[in-house]
Amino acid sequence: MAAIHLPGGTFDPLDPARTVYVHGKFNSRMVGKVGMEIRCLQVASTQPITLFIDSPGGETKALDQIYQILQMKSGGKRWAFVTVAGNQAGSAAAILLALGDYSIADIALFAYTHVAHEGGFLLDDFPKIRAWIERVKAQQGFVLMG
Repeated sequence: MAAIHLPGGTFDPLDPARTVYVHGKFNSRMVGKVGMEIRCLQVASTQPITLFIDSPGGETKALDQIYQILQMKSGGKRWAFVTVAGNQAGSAAAILLALGDYSIADIALFAYTHVAHEGGFLLDDFPKIRAWIERVKAQQGFVLMG
C-alpha cells in the first residue's frame, strides 16, 4: 500500500510506528493490550492509526470497548483509523474491520469504480455508490491519478 500524502507530511498505512496489531480472540485481555497501544499512538500524534486485524473474533463486549477507545477525541477531533485484514477477521473482528474510516477495500475498488462511465457503466441510478466515490475523494491527502 502506497503512502498517502497529507498536509505536513505523508502517512504510510503500514508504518509499524502507527500500527496496532489486533491478533487473537477479542476478550478483556486483548482490550487491555490493544487499548493501551491505541491510547499511546493517540497521544503521540494526530496521524491516522492503522489496525492490522488477524482475529477469529470473540466477545462483542470487547469489540465495544475497543471501539469506544477509537472514538475518543482530543480538542473536539477524533483520530482517523484505517483497517486492514490480515489472515482472518471473523465475527467481532469483521465488525471492527468494517468500522474503519478507510480501508484497503476502498482503495482497491475506487480505482475502477470512479471511471466506470469510461467502460459504459453509468452510475446515475446508484446514488450510494456516487456518494461513496465522493467520500473517498474527500479523504485527507487524496490525489487523483491522471
